[in-house]
Amino acid sequence: MASPTPHDAQPAAADEGAHDLGGTIERQREDLEVAHVLLGLSARLAEVRSTQETLEQAVDIARHLLEADRCFGVVWDPAERRFSLKAHSGFDAPGLELLQEVAGSAEGLPLMQLTLTQKAPFLAADPAAEGVSGLEQLARRGVGAYIGIPLIRRGEELGALGIEFGEPRRLGAREDALARGIGRQISAALSTARRFGLLQSLRSFGLRVGPKLHLQDVVDEVTGSAAALLGCDGAALYFLDEAGGLLTAVGAAGSLALPEGLTRFDPRAGDWGPLVGGKTVMVTDLSAQRSKDGLSTVLASPILGPGLELTGAVVVFFVDPPSLGADEVEALSVLAAQAGAAVDNARKFDNQRRVARSLQQGLLSTEAPSTDALEFGTVYAPAGGQADVGGDFFDVFELPGDRLGVVVGDVSGKGAEAAAQTAMAKYMLRAFATRNPAPSSVLYHLNNALVQGFEEDRFLTVVYGVFTADGLDATLAAGGHPNPLVYRARSGAIESFELEGTIVGAFAGEQFEQESLTLEPGDVVVAFSDGLLDVRSGSEFLGRQGIRESLARHAGAGAQKLADAIFKDAQEFGTVGDDTIVFTLARKETGDEES
Repeated sequence: MASPTPHDAQPAAADEGAHDLGGTIERQREDLEVAHVLLGLSARLAEVRSTQETLEQAVDIARHLLEADRCFGVVWDPAERRFSLKAHSGFDAPGLELLQEVAGSAEGLPLMQLTLTQKAPFLAADPAAEGVSGLEQLARRGVGAYIGIPLIRRGEELGALGIEFGEPRRLGAREDALARGIGRQISAALSTARRFGLLQSLRSFGLRVGPKLHLQDVVDEVTGSAAALLGCDGAALYFLDEAGGLLTAVGAAGSLALPEGLTRFDPRAGDWGPLVGGKTVMVTDLSAQRSKDGLSTVLASPILGPGLELTGAVVVFFVDPPSLGADEVEALSVLAAQAGAAVDNARKFDNQRRVARSLQQGLLSTEAPSTDALEFGTVYAPAGGQADVGGDFFDVFELPGDRLGVVVGDVSGKGAEAAAQTAMAKYMLRAFATRNPAPSSVLYHLNNALVQGFEEDRFLTVVYGVFTADGLDATLAAGGHPNPLVYRARSGAIESFELEGTIVGAFAGEQFEQESLTLEPGDVVVAFSDGLLDVRSGSEFLGRQGIRESLARHAGAGAQKLADAIFKDAQEFGTVGDDTIVFTLARKETGDEES
């Protein structure tokens, strides 16, 4: 038989070439279709959502893109050592119940485990024919074909998708390419959503911790937020003990108590060393700390001072090995930096408050001059809260001509600056009082001086009186302050001593009126700051009427006991929300012993 000529061979070659070209075109068409589908998927996942919302949407989209009957998403729970079902689409109630039962069983979801192990899509066109793992489980759930898609981003396992078909079907290169693309797109979206969630948490933490000025409040906020941020078993805040060079825990939060052996540690020793260089460290060997709490992992981020020296650390603890990516590690570092700024502010505020308290103790340490005719009682109660040093003060001092000056005042504002301004006002008033016998004149000169000396928006309210040492006669003036009450022992009547005058230190040239007062034995003058008027119970305020009723009940108790009783009544009425002074001056009954 003759060999075919080259001409005779051309039809066969042409057929083969046409076949290859057709295959190439088909593959290109499939690639283009896959690219188009994945572009649409990317657009639908572009909006940043929470991790849960992203996974729920991704499961629904993947089911429709692969024309599957059902789809579900899981993440590996290291604490429970099993897969946790997070999202599902296409399941009826019995099917979902069966899936949840299988996922929670000892054998778990073997095809999911295989998918994550090989880090690539797993396709089973006919599991029964292919003899895949967990065949009985798949049969129970009516799975005729299956695709497992790992969700991995930068080497970190985020979870996996299970795509299920009710009948066997062809799964070829197109489905494999589509599964790989879907996995990449969803992994990126989940990573973005998780990063966004961390940023939101850090922003909320910054808004919460920033206004806190007490150090203990900052410690509580830092530890609680660190535990919530990473979902760990415990968190602690450490400060560096400069004397011993050890990091010492100052507070902890979470379900796990501060582990034994980690109440303090040397940041220069062993795996902790990078902390000194300003780096976050993960420690998995805790033998040096003799931990008996079953800890597997500790993550620590340094708190650095102005010169980048180590001043503390935020540390989180895990019983089971955590799934932490670079984003979580970075998030803890950011939280530690925010914590450092908040700690620094709180320490500065504590220092300012100590200075202010020292100033205020000086303002309130007035020792009333001894007199046979008059006795005094005082109660001062700070409001507490963030700025618990205010501008309330009182003063009793001797004047020429056997007279006494008596002052109850309130400088606006809180903190060290208010205390300093209060001291200035107190001693200026004393200076003007020694040269001006009339209270109205004293307030006139004090007002003009404080207009120049006060900071903007600062002012003083005050009641100032001059009493003769025998307590018989008095002259009083006031500037914007609640008017005092006068109890008359003979009749039991309570008078409101009306004094006209504007606030002091705001406007130059203001005039102040003064009124005279005569006291008989047993009479009592009660002056107070607006904090007493503003004691609140629900929508009701104590007010002048409440003070009058308290004065009527306790008027014969003696000056100090009366002041104590009025304040106690106020506390029983409601909440004392501002600095409060109660000042009582009583003319002794004839024959009374000197108090």
